[in-house]
Amino acid sequence: LAMEAATEATRSGLAVVMGECTPLEAGGSSGLHAAPLQALRPLLLAVADRCRERGAQETLRLLGPQGRVLVAYEPSLEKLPGLLELPEPAPLPGPAARARLLSALRHTLLAPAEAQPLLLVLDDLQWVDELSLELLRRPQPEDLASRGLLLLGTYRLEELDATLRQFVRAPGAEDLVLAGTEGGLGLG
Repeated sequence: LAMEAATEATRSGLAVVMGECTPLEAGGSSGLHAAPLQALRPLLLAVADRCRERGAQETLRLLGPQGRVLVAYEPSLEKLPGLLELPEPAPLPGPAARARLLSALRHTLLAPAEAQPLLLVLDDLQWVDELSLELLRRPQPEDLASRGLLLLGTYRLEELDATLRQFVRAPGAEDLVLAGTEGGLGLG
């Protein structure tokens, strides 16, 4: 169903990026989780490709002034035109560094949709990492749609924890449970 939605979105003129949360490590009370930002890596790779095609001005537009912060999570961003001209990120204490990273990610999540509406499909949200989920919770789903970004996520109902349940049932999100399946489909 998610693939069909992606195909229809493409036919309707939306850009489509597909990511997947894959369990990599066991830990904590909630079981398996993906590596930080793994589900968003396809988006970062698509941004890198576009920046290479269009140059330094597009790099600044898509990655913003804090774009170098993202290199640690996607090394292919490092040599993009215009990125090396940006200042090296100053070392910050943990909470401030996390806030800066989330700010840079928010910019890069929303910037591509300014030029063309974007459908971001994330499969297996039950394994999403904490950092990605924190990013996706801000802005709220209704704010994403008003900025040209639709988020379609799939998850397994039997692995839905309280944090993910709150996310998929947030104001502006639609939570669709597919009959005869063990999963759900969320659209924000």
